[in-house]
Amino acid sequence: MCLFLLLALVDEADYLVTGDRDLLNLKDNFSCPIITAKDFLNVIDVQSP
Repeated sequence: MCLFLLLALVDEADYLVTGDRDLLNLKDNFSCPIITAKDFLNVIDVQSP
């Protein structure tokens, strides 16, 4: 779990997409949004021309 957080932080990720409940619980305390795959699909659907 810590590896994914570290990689997202170092790579300055726009999103961290996961189904892991422990990671999702950290969403309010991390530098990028931590969201589910369903939420991410909604994000990219809205951003598509």
